[in-house]
Amino acid sequence: MGYDVVIAGGSLAGLSAAIHCAGKGARALLVDPKADLGMFKCAEGAMEGSLSRAGFPPSPEWVTLGLYKLRMVSPAGRVLDARNRYKKLCMLDRTKLQLKMLGMAKDRGCEVRTGVRAGRFDLESGTLQLAGGEPVGARTFIDATGTAAALGRQCGVPRLSRDCLAIVAQWTMRATGLEEDSYQLYFGSTHHSPGGYSWIFPKGKGLFNVGAGGLASRMPKGILPRELVERFIRDRVPGPGKRLRFVASFLPCCPPLERPAMKSADGRHSLLLAGDAARLCVASVQAGIGSALQSGRWAGENWDAPEKYQAVLKEGMYRRLHASHRFKMGILSDGDLEGLFRRTIRSMGILHKLFPAWVEERAVDLLGF
Repeated sequence: MGYDVVIAGGSLAGLSAAIHCAGKGARALLVDPKADLGMFKCAEGAMEGSLSRAGFPPSPEWVTLGLYKLRMVSPAGRVLDARNRYKKLCMLDRTKLQLKMLGMAKDRGCEVRTGVRAGRFDLESGTLQLAGGEPVGARTFIDATGTAAALGRQCGVPRLSRDCLAIVAQWTMRATGLEEDSYQLYFGSTHHSPGGYSWIFPKGKGLFNVGAGGLASRMPKGILPRELVERFIRDRVPGPGKRLRFVASFLPCCPPLERPAMKSADGRHSLLLAGDAARLCVASVQAGIGSALQSGRWAGENWDAPEKYQAVLKEGMYRRLHASHRFKMGILSDGDLEGLFRRTIRSMGILHKLFPAWVEERAVDLLGF
């Protein structure tokens, strides 16, 4: 059976693409190697605005908590508190969100095959070999396979180097003695987040996502990501806590792809890359949920117009993502971070006396949320 669209990858970008292309009447197939599309690997935080722009306004069904307060801590312990009443961080129940999206995709007519891995891909003939040996044909393919970029790699997308790859790990845990009305970012420190940051994100009802992440090239030799999180927990979480769920993953930490859309030589078939496969990540805070949902939406809406997808993506995201990456590359060392915190706190301290609300809102903007 031929399809209009075949989507490889059933996480946020892939599900978003499936919902929107099927909603336009396309014959769509989504394949994913996982048996359970409720599985996830991230900190579960996304800004309210990015969710709404992507077509998924926050719902009590899958948002557990809304946070306006942010605490940023430098490697030496300098603290910068911020509050932006216009920018709410939504803590998600990713499992519920993804299963909700899966139901929406199916309701709109998208065929979904789980436990199926995408194999050899040929853009020129418009065929994708599935792991079971069955080839499927389509006019458009959407690669939403994360940093692996399984289809894109077969069309010349380079593998991410260790300097362009962040490794993140997280425990969801029950703990006491932690603030439940703010999300906290601990930047730098070769001890638990080299070239990155660690975090404490409250989820409500005594639950917290506690994690650490950094550049793969700066990770201490012989130390697993799990150990970095354990170090952070020992340093920052009072008492033993109760560990409930561990996840680890990779994120792109590089500029977005210059060509997120490709066409066959005869122009009959196209490949669109979305989410982490297109390297769409806010590098300064290793955040990609909003980018995944939005790029998936644009890929689904423009499945039959690859040039338009690329143009819309670049116009809507690239300036911010490039700026975030330049900012990230300028503060890789603990010394760089410490200097930034010192200058920011000093300048904001002066302005805070005159314009307290404005200063606190700009502190959130500083990170590129």
